[in-house]
This record gives sequence, structure tokens and C-alpha cells, in this order.
Amino acid sequence: MSFDGNDDYVEIPNVSNFPTTSITIEIQFKSNDINPDESIFSYATANHSNEVLIIRPRNLSFITNGNTAGEIYPGIVFNDSLYHTLTFTRLSHNGECHIYLDGTEVWNGNNNIGDLQPGGTIILGQDQDGIATGFETHQAMSGNILSLRIWDYILSESETQNNITSPPTGNESGLVGYWNFNEGSGSTVNDLSGNGNNGTINGATWSTDAPAQYANNCTATDDVVVTVTPQDDATFAYSASSYCSDDTDPTPTISGTAGGTFSSTTGLIMTNGVIDLDASTAGTYTIKYVTPGTCPDSSTQDVTITTPSTDFNYGGATEFCLGTTNPVATITGAVGGTFSATGGLSIDANTGEIDLSNATAGNYQVTYSPASSGNWQQIGQTILGSIDNTGFSVDLNSSGDRVVV
Repeated sequence: MSFDGNDDYVEIPNVSNFPTTSITIEIQFKSNDINPDESIFSYATANHSNEVLIIRPRNLSFITNGNTAGEIYPGIVFNDSLYHTLTFTRLSHNGECHIYLDGTEVWNGNNNIGDLQPGGTIILGQDQDGIATGFETHQAMSGNILSLRIWDYILSESETQNNITSPPTGNESGLVGYWNFNEGSGSTVNDLSGNGNNGTINGATWSTDAPAQYANNCTATDDVVVTVTPQDDATFAYSASSYCSDDTDPTPTISGTAGGTFSSTTGLIMTNGVIDLDASTAGTYTIKYVTPGTCPDSSTQDVTITTPSTDFNYGGATEFCLGTTNPVATITGAVGGTFSATGGLSIDANTGEIDLSNATAGNYQVTYSPASSGNWQQIGQTILGSIDNTGFSVDLNSSGDRVVV
């Protein structure tokens, strides 16, 4: 925003949140040095017209708490028609002040002790001799103002340097007021801090004049390489869903992503998906396969393990006589199997009935094979026969695995 050095100014009234105990003021501007006492920043309250006054680019001076007798002249000159950032900090409890020019400290010392008063009026471009009154031409600013920021804490030197090239966004903690003089139209300068301390333009005009390093409201672009990876395929299968414990240990076929891990619940013994049937406990298990990739997947299959049972007997008898009633097997295990015998013993394959009328005395092994997918275990029964004076008889030994005729 451009000021003509005659009667232009911006008024920001009733700043109720103006800092009282610690303050940082940052102002970016250039002075064309038309008048000898050009005002840079003026804050007036009901108590003091010079609550805070920063004035004279030809020979900078400042006043706080209305103490004109304590006006400080740090010996700083910047009336070169170039843009500068002036940063002023003050602690009320001891009056300690620091001044930075373009991010570099150029002076520090002590000023008046005492808190500043809130609720006053800020004037840019003129010096107030009362609240928004008492303007004099020799104190009118000639030049441009780019921005004004007020904080309620003391900024460090590095923070002031960073704010020059990378201005705040407006929502930073401790930012009391933030004005950018770049709206380009209208009669209002908006407070970007969100605190509502908007300013009114009086005579000053919008300007496109700004230094190249002024980075506020700039945008930037960047490239980010994004990799989209397809999800793994966790498809696998066993050759069957049910196995007997004496079957050959099954190995899964992985048709999806290889190299994953298999798991199941307690009772199933498995290594890399290969099921140890005879070491596992009979039951139904859900086997899970998880792939190893960046985008892993999983799938499951239920497998049942059964323990075949081939128990049978001949009603407790272990010895049969030739020519007597044919004994029929009682099946206590899996039904539907097939009976067979060694040594030419005639036996019904379905019922296990022994034909004693055509049998020859001797020892025979009877085998019952369950019908379930060929998965069975063989129990051999040896028939022990003997000839005595009373004829032939059949008997079963004590362990139940031999029949004697």
C-alpha cells in the first residue's frame, strides 16, 4: 500500500488484545524520505498518545508508555527507498528492548518499565497526538507498507529471519494481529489472524510494488511418486477336505502368491503347510494361508482328520467246531467294509460269516477292510486249531487278535 507523505493513513481501532507485558512488532516497508519525521508505527490509548511510537527512518527513535522524555535513538538509518523489515521487541517488567533490521539484531537496551495498555488505536502513516487525531504533515509517511504483524511474545532472531521469507499463515499461536496490504481493492485491510482487528484506509492507495523476496501468498508445486501395488493372491488348496490318519501326509498346492505362512489351531501338526496326519489329533481344522507381500492377503480351507476303526469280533467266541453253526462277525468299528481270510478259509466278504462245513482245521488270519476311500488299517486274526478226541472247536485268544479252530 502506498502513502503519499501528505495525509494518507490506515486506522486500526479498539485493539482490545494488544499485548501488555511482552510484545513483538514486525513491519515491512520502504521510506521515500520526503518528510523528516515520518511515522512508521503509532499506537495511542486513553492514557498515552504515544503508548508505542516508532518514527524517523532518517534516524530511528521509539517511545513507550508515553514517556517522550525517555525517547530512544538507536542510531539506525534506513531511508534509502528500499524495502526493509523492522522488528521491535519489548518486555514490560524490565523494559528490555531489541531491534532487528532485515532479520539481524542492530540494537538492544532498556526503556521504560511498565505494562502497555490494551484497547487503543493503531495508526500507520501518521503520528497520533490523540486517539486518531493530531496529525501533522512533517510526520506523514512517504513510501509503501507491505505487512504488519503483532505478537504477544518475544520472537527470537531466527524466527524473525524465517518470517521474512516465509510469512505466517495467520493461525499461529501468539499472533495478535496480522495485516497484509495486498488485497488490491476496497477500503478495508483485513486482520488475517482471525481476531477481527480490521483496518480502515484513509487516502492510501493499493500498490503492486513489492520486493522479489516477499513470499506471502505464493504457491509451490511438488512431485510425489506414488506406487500402487496389486494385492497378493492367497489361493491354495489340498487334494481333499478329509483324510484318515494313516493316509500319506498331504501337501497344499499354492496357485497364488508363494512364500507365505500356514497356521491352524492346536492339535494339527503341520510344517510349511504339509499336514502330519498320524501326529495330529482327529478333528476338523481351519487352515489359514497368509501371503508375504506389501499388500498381503489370506485364505482358509477346512480339513478333517479321522482315525479309522476296524474293530470286529465273533461274539466273544474264539474257537469253533467243524460242522457247527457258522459264526457271523460283529462289526464294532466302521461298517460297510470287506472281510477276507488266509489259507483258503471260506468267509462271506460282507458279513464275515465263516463256512465251518467246508473249513479245514487250522490257523487262519481274518482281515476286515473298511470301505472309506481305501483308508484302513488291517487287523489280522490267527485261527488256532487243534484235534482232540471230542472233535474240533474254535476259540479267541485273550488279546482278541487270534481265532482258533
